[in-house]
Amino acid sequence: MNIYSEIEVVGTDGEDNIYDPEKWNNALVGTLRDGAQYAQERVMAIIDSGIFDQGYSIGRTKNSVYWDETPDGAEIWVDGNARTGAPYAVNQEVGVHEHKMLYLIGARNKRTGELSPIPIKIKGTKETIFVWPNEERIKAGDQFYHPGYEGKYFMKKAIDDTMEYLQTKYPKLLYKVRYGV
Repeated sequence: MNIYSEIEVVGTDGEDNIYDPEKWNNALVGTLRDGAQYAQERVMAIIDSGIFDQGYSIGRTKNSVYWDETPDGAEIWVDGNARTGAPYAVNQEVGVHEHKMLYLIGARNKRTGELSPIPIKIKGTKETIFVWPNEERIKAGDQFYHPGYEGKYFMKKAIDDTMEYLQTKYPKLLYKVRYGV
């Protein structure tokens, strides 16, 4: 799943260059390229600011931020593909609700394919224990309970910053923004 945003120029504040295709296209190309590059830079800067928990792979997330021009605007996205991108970026963006981690049943070591113990932090302490997950243990107790966390909204912040930047630098253009996960 990707984090996706699109910025589209939809008109002007009354200037008549919208009716001159050459002026309009020249304004669009420069503005959208500038905006998309700025958005990508803002995402990188926000990631570098230390908003993510320790241990989260910021390098992989930064390498998964892309932009492209479209006929009507510019797209900016974070690739959430497990093989090519940053699959946990969506969770970092919007957060994770509290839940029992039933998906740990039968957890296997990625390298060997064998059943593996899972590191579990004990609630209210800094202690970590290792337990072998099985269906009875997971369903019975709260030791496999994910506490959840709030989203960082790094992409939304970057797009908000970009819109502020574009409206300051190109005040006569009117914009439409789409944002989603």
